[in-house]
Amino acid sequence: MTGRRRARTLAARRRRRLILAAAVLVALAGPLAVAAAGAELTAGSVRLTRLQQELRAEQLTEARLELQLAELETPAHLAGLGTTAGAASARTGAAGGAP
Repeated sequence: MTGRRRARTLAARRRRRLILAAAVLVALAGPLAVAAAGAELTAGSVRLTRLQQELRAEQLTEARLELQLAELETPAHLAGLGTTAGAASARTGAAGGAP
């Protein structure tokens, strides 16, 4: 009878240790999951900041190019191109007239 009682006591101890180990794992898993999620959010935030900076740089480049295009399309600039082209063709005789 003492052998059976001892076996039950050992089994009960094993169950208690198993339950305690499971409780400790569950207690540690929560904060670990929160830390992992925080790290993932931080990495995403860094990536978002980098992409926003790239977007701002591209928007500035686009605005600069639009300004250049607007300056090149002004009537004064286009008239100057026509005068320069006319003078060049007159020198080479390509305007359709006699040299």
